[in-house]
Amino acid sequence: MAFWGVELEPGKPYTHSYNSSLGRLRISQAILDPFSPNSGYVAVHCIVGNKSPVLICLLRGGTNNESCMLDIELEEKEEDVVLANRGNISVHLSGFYSRNNDQSAGNGTMGNHGARSTSQVAHVKTEFKALEMGSDPEYKDIQVNGRRVRTMASGLVIENIRTSGNSETKVQVRFFGQIKSTGFVFESNYGTCGLSFTLGNGDVIKGLEDGINGMQVGDKRRLTIPPSMGYCGSKARSDVPADSWLVFEVELISARLSTLTY
Repeated sequence: MAFWGVELEPGKPYTHSYNSSLGRLRISQAILDPFSPNSGYVAVHCIVGNKSPVLICLLRGGTNNESCMLDIELEEKEEDVVLANRGNISVHLSGFYSRNNDQSAGNGTMGNHGARSTSQVAHVKTEFKALEMGSDPEYKDIQVNGRRVRTMASGLVIENIRTSGNSETKVQVRFFGQIKSTGFVFESNYGTCGLSFTLGNGDVIKGLEDGINGMQVGDKRRLTIPPSMGYCGSKARSDVPADSWLVFEVELISARLSTLTY
């Protein structure tokens, strides 16, 4: 085994190419530059070929979230892997090369680092397929005599005959949101108790509210939100252009009902 480390500077992507003499690269830690005067969120993305970026960690300067333990092994041999810093603070990545994953502990030059890991490796595969929320919808809604009728792709038809006036569902979520084209993280509530709101009240953008629909407590989703369902009109904000596609990762912490229905 051989030690590996790199300083990932903002706006200066690092390209990793497979070297058979060294073996696979396993990234084990990410730490923000402790001497940087800057603060704010820093997202580290991994990009393989022309695939969509994969977020591998989200750090925040000036908080207790300035480092992150990782266990990511890069399997790619034919394609380069690009690591990018989307923030304003340098990130120090470290890890090691492993020529033989079955090598016994102590056979390398890493001392204690040579011990074989028993944790599950989070592989970055070229088979990664982004979840496209906007194409080929699984249902179609129409209004019939003032009632919403939903026809599922399976042929199931759901029609609300009567709804209770006090059937509001209050949910609590953790999330982070970023601009899809730049990767800029404009908001995150990780490290807090989460955001609480009532479904149907318009407290959050429509893409987030509709995207939570159908989740169970403990579920986590990635939502790709078009501009029309994002921060436009009354929901506009200065740090997000109105024509931006957005990507949210959302985790449902609690809800009045364990399964949310339409």
